Amino acid sequence: MQRTELIVLFTVCLIWAFHFIVIKLTVSAVPPLFYAAVRMGLLAVIFIPFLRIYEGRMLRILCAGVCMGGLNYAFMFIGIQHTSPSTAAIAVELRIPFAAVLSVIFLGEKVGWRRSTGIALAFSGVCLIALKPGEGGVGFGIALLAIGALFDAAGAVLVKSLTGVPILRLQAWVALIGAIVSWLATFTLETNQWSAAQEAGALFYGAVLYSAFLSSLVAASGYYWLLQRHDVSKIAPGVMMTPVMGVAFGVWLTGDQLTFLMVVGSFITLIGVFVVMSRSARM
Repeated sequence: MQRTELIVLFTVCLIWAFHFIVIKLTVSAVPPLFYAAVRMGLLAVIFIPFLRIYEGRMLRILCAGVCMGGLNYAFMFIGIQHTSPSTAAIAVELRIPFAAVLSVIFLGEKVGWRRSTGIALAFSGVCLIALKPGEGGVGFGIALLAIGALFDAAGAVLVKSLTGVPILRLQAWVALIGAIVSWLATFTLETNQWSAAQEAGALFYGAVLYSAFLSSLVAASGYYWLLQRHDVSKIAPGVMMTPVMGVAFGVWLTGDQLTFLMVVGSFITLIGVFVVMSRSARM
């Protein structure tokens, strides 16, 4: 990679890693589904000009939007509310082995012993982290994060099965459908959203802007820009900086406890995810 590409990769990972801190601070003050709804609503407004109808493929596009734009963030934001940023940074990586498993089931892909081992390692590592002492509700939080990762993986598999739909058009549908699902969820399951947002003030509005613009637009665009220039196998090792930075930010900024189980579980999970990513890129 050239220096500019390395800087872009580092910036992408930095933005995504710090996002866990932003989410944690925000969902501690504002209902998580409401936060997700405002974020996705803002993205939907931005992407409206890119909406197009694709006959014969709209059902899969709509399902992908529900999974990746709605249910993924709903479970993820609520999960982070019940666990630490560092734990969340590792747990969300389960989307990689989940996607590999779903690709086998629904796309007929073959998984060799290396990827199978990587999948097993990833899940085993997260199970170890769930045993982390001194953090109430961490198991429940990880379970929610895992469900969110499963929906994200399901959406990714649906997207993989689509052809002829440009990424911006797809992002537009994911944002719109995610906004609809999130607003329905917050109005159904949460109360006092607006008063909580007003009390949070700058924290809430800054978090929405960070999530929508820096995480979903700037970082995502940088990631796609890199994928246009390099194979996934070259980008994958660098992207693994994200969970490592996420753990570091959690320990540094929110006082997360870096226990022995956390270190070992994180190491095992990241090794497993890396194996799955690297082997998937060679298929």
